[in-house]
Amino acid sequence: RGWRAGGHWRRAFAAAAWVESNTKLYPVATSDTASATTADVGSSDVLHNLKASSYARSAGFFHPRAAEFADAAEIGRFFPISPGGDNWRLKTLSGVTSGWGNGQQYTSTQITNLNDRRVNFYYDLAGVSVIGGNGKVAANEYVDVVRGRDWWVARTQERLANLLIQAEKIPYTDAGIGLVEAQVRAQNDEGIAAGLINPGSPPGIAAPTVTVPTSGSVATADRQARELKNVKSVWTLAGAINKLTVTATITA
Repeated sequence: RGWRAGGHWRRAFAAAAWVESNTKLYPVATSDTASATTADVGSSDVLHNLKASSYARSAGFFHPRAAEFADAAEIGRFFPISPGGDNWRLKTLSGVTSGWGNGQQYTSTQITNLNDRRVNFYYDLAGVSVIGGNGKVAANEYVDVVRGRDWWVARTQERLANLLIQAEKIPYTDAGIGLVEAQVRAQNDEGIAAGLINPGSPPGIAAPTVTVPTSGSVATADRQARELKNVKSVWTLAGAINKLTVTATITA
C-alpha cells in the first residue's frame, strides 16, 4: 500500500496479479506523479498498467503523499460498511490531505489523466475534501459492485453449506429442492435489505427470481450422483446515483 514511484510499483503489480486469481479486493495507492501529469495513452506507470491489464479486483488511487496511506484510509472508510451499502466516491477520508498539498489542487488536465486511468484521487469539491474519480476497479466496474457480488456469492455458499450440514438428509424430491430454493431466496432478500439488489420496479426492472428444476425433470445420472444443478437466481443491481441533472422552469 502507499507505493512510491520506482521499483516498488512492481510489487504492487505482482500483488494485483495475485489478487486477480484469488478472489480478493485490492485498493492500491501510488505516489508516482506521472499518473496525474501524463496522458494515459502510451504511459507505463502502475495505474496505467493496471488498467491495461483489465484487472477486475484492483482499485487504483493516486496520492502524492505516500506516507498518508490513502488506500488504507479508503479501507478504513468503506470496509466497515456492509457490502451493498457503500459507494467509493465523494466521501471524506481521515488523515488524508487533498490535492498536491499547500492548497494546490489538481488541474482539469490532471483530473482527466486520472479519470482516464480509472482511479480515485483526493481533491476539494465545493470546499469539501472528498474522493474524486468514479470509484471503479481497473477493469471499469464499480468497486462496490465487485465487493457486493463477492458478498452475495460467499453468503449464498455459507447458507447452502449450512443447510447440508444441519439437515440429517435433504431428499432428492421437490420438497428437498425447495429447501435449497428457500435459502437462495433468503439471500436475495438480504441483498435487497443491504442495498445491493433492486427489489424490482415495473415495468423496466423485474423483481429477483429463483428457479429450480423439479425432481422429475432431473437427469437420472445427476440424481444417482446426488448432484443438484440448474438452480438459478436472476436479479438487478440496485446501483447508485453518482451524477445529477436538474431542470428548472422559472416563470415571472
